[in-house]
Amino acid sequence: MTIEDLLTSEVPEDTKKMIRSLNKDAQELLIQMASKDSDYDRYVRKENVLKKYVLDTSANQELYHYTSITNLKKILHSKQWLIKRYNYMNDPTEMEWVLLMANILLVQNEGDQILKSFNDMFRSNPFDDLYVWSFSLNNHNQALFGNYSHGEDGIAVKFNAQEVQNTLATTYAHGKQDPNKFQFGDSFVGACKVEYDIDVQKKYISKIVDFWVTAYKNLSQDQYDMYEIMKECMISLVFLSMIFKNPLLSQEEEIRFLVINKNSDSEVHADKIIDGIPFMKTKLNNKLIKEIINKTGNNITTSEITKIINEMGFSEIDVTSSALPY
Repeated sequence: MTIEDLLTSEVPEDTKKMIRSLNKDAQELLIQMASKDSDYDRYVRKENVLKKYVLDTSANQELYHYTSITNLKKILHSKQWLIKRYNYMNDPTEMEWVLLMANILLVQNEGDQILKSFNDMFRSNPFDDLYVWSFSLNNHNQALFGNYSHGEDGIAVKFNAQEVQNTLATTYAHGKQDPNKFQFGDSFVGACKVEYDIDVQKKYISKIVDFWVTAYKNLSQDQYDMYEIMKECMISLVFLSMIFKNPLLSQEEEIRFLVINKNSDSEVHADKIIDGIPFMKTKLNNKLIKEIINKTGNNITTSEITKIINEMGFSEIDVTSSALPY
């Protein structure tokens, strides 16, 4: 495809003149944007980025949330699950890992003004009121058992992915399925696969940064097209920042449910604040939890766990022991 292929008879003459006056990089960017299976289509177009990383919960996968018996007692007693805001998670680089990598590229190749404009646009994204509920597809993850054991009482709690999606969508999206119909007070909800492969991360980030910089440099010549490209680049980058994590954390094997509030302002609209930490909350019915897997070597037995959950009205939950040898 050439730039002339884009300039059909439907394009106004003054627009044709403007596009023909663009430099080679800007014209190539417009061709990329218009072409199917191009790098822009693959690495920037938000529909394709979402398709790659959003988990299809209709396949009814089994997911496991790692926690402790101490925390589980609180959850069952309150009959609600608290979902923490992203910047209070264990990983201090949540939402920052991608920006850090992007900034390394910008510092190496561009000036201070482009660096500032890029960071300002990233920081002003409307998806900052974000909450994360972490799971794993692995029901015998020794690293997670160890990380969430408080005095040797770590457990893995089994859920059905579709049931979690339905519960969160009903609670936060208020049953709406089309994001275009969301109003202020609704929340985007979805399960995503976390990407730990550094080579994959670098490929996406470098392509997005390159396309954004090209659009930025040609903004004065073609304000509409270039700004639309900058916006789509940033939307995809912000989404990827929610699921690209430090490769050193790959042992987590994380699947995460995201709850993103659609707000009319830049404030945090949490359901609950505990010790300064914002949470969203969702009701826990008797059937949402399918199984509790007791960590090998715990100081509490499976029969003791069974007794605890029965007394709290959750007698339908199976309690089993981990197959890990230690």
